[in-house]
Amino acid sequence: MTALGISLQICALTLIAVYIGLVLRDARRLLVAKYSALALFATAMLFLQLPGLPKPILVLIRFLDIFSIPLIWWAALALLEENFRPRPLHWVGLIAAAGSVLPWRLRWLGVIDQVPPSYPTWTSDLIALILFGYLAWVIIIGFKDDLVTPRRRVRIAMLAIFTLATLTATIGENFLEIGGYGSLVIPYTAAITIPAVVALIFWTTKLHPEILTFEPIQASKPPAPAIRPQDKAVHNRLLEIMQTERVWAETGLTIGALAEKVGTTEHQLRALINRGMGHRNFASFLNGFRLDYAKRMLGDIEQARLPILTIAMDAGFASLAPFNRAFKAAEGKTPSEYRAIVLSDQN
Repeated sequence: MTALGISLQICALTLIAVYIGLVLRDARRLLVAKYSALALFATAMLFLQLPGLPKPILVLIRFLDIFSIPLIWWAALALLEENFRPRPLHWVGLIAAAGSVLPWRLRWLGVIDQVPPSYPTWTSDLIALILFGYLAWVIIIGFKDDLVTPRRRVRIAMLAIFTLATLTATIGENFLEIGGYGSLVIPYTAAITIPAVVALIFWTTKLHPEILTFEPIQASKPPAPAIRPQDKAVHNRLLEIMQTERVWAETGLTIGALAEKVGTTEHQLRALINRGMGHRNFASFLNGFRLDYAKRMLGDIEQARLPILTIAMDAGFASLAPFNRAFKAAEGKTPSEYRAIVLSDQN
């Protein structure tokens, strides 16, 4: 391994250690920060394969680094989705991505003599592309629903960065392997990782000038949601439409369609729902009305035989699964559990 290659690996390791230290110091309670730290820790294992390491430590490192790609995928999803929790699909993605690399690790350890010929060398690359293709889909479909303007900008930047990084890493590594320069793959990956981590550190940290003058930092709390005077007429019209015309029950209702019904621009309505009413995405705004209706129906003893699926569809949900997830996130219990508790109290 060349001196340049080792230097790139050490530089990447140092930057990753700095970021993880900042997360542990300032943001350890944030779920997205935890996923980011885990992802970068697994990525660091790629660059920790330095000369002179004892074999047991190197074996552990080589097994931990197989989780770098799926954990980066999880961290990106946690940044984009409110209260992200890994669902079965996400676990399948993690296991598939890690498992696709496992045969090569077993061969490296000498557990198997060779990877079966039926197992293509490009399997792990294909799975990585599928994961980031899914991420691109989440970025695109969530763009219109997201009411937080800075996060909407991040969605665009993430789409460009992940596309570029994935293509650069995948194509570059394959060319190096094909050309007989396999020893340069890790330094090459480190060279791509370094600017990405530097950008991440600059984005997530900010120097307070007060620190340099030993002045106390004034704690700044985000302003409480408040309707601006110029938005009150639009706000009143919005509530009238939601409460009397029950437009929230329309499956697939978009913020653009709602803006037309209210008689305002999509930009103004987006700002009103976000800054004035305190909702971070359009789905949470709609779900407030939809879940109120669902709770009334579930708690009505005369509707005790009405299927939960029917209630979900009447409330505007496209299927039962998103209704169950939204209901449990809001109430801490499933719709059937909620119905059983409420109806038992009425007997």
